[in-house]
Amino acid sequence: MSRLAKNIIASETGQRFTDVTPMPTLTVKDDVVGAPGGIAYEYRLDVRLGTSVFVNKSSAGSSAFSSPLRAARRKIIEDVFGEFRPLIYQINEAIHNRNWVEANRLTEKLYQQMFEDGL
Repeated sequence: MSRLAKNIIASETGQRFTDVTPMPTLTVKDDVVGAPGGIAYEYRLDVRLGTSVFVNKSSAGSSAFSSPLRAARRKIIEDVFGEFRPLIYQINEAIHNRNWVEANRLTEKLYQQMFEDGL
């Protein structure tokens, strides 16, 4: 389990709803604030991932409670890492076929996509 998955925390909001359809949330926020005297600028970059899960209070502690939470955690993990799944499968196939050159090339491509692209 990734550190991200381990740190996804479910917390009750105290809000009550009837007949709801949960929607996933992905919010990206950045702020630019000028420093006094024109000395420096602070840049703030935030990413917020989330989804809402609605369960009956009487089901707390049961599988009817934990199953939707597990599905919501899975959804967040899929949103973050799911885009890399096809490339991981290609790496696995190259290793299975003992094509070390292709496996290395694909691994470098995965690293590039995860840590370099978009910076």
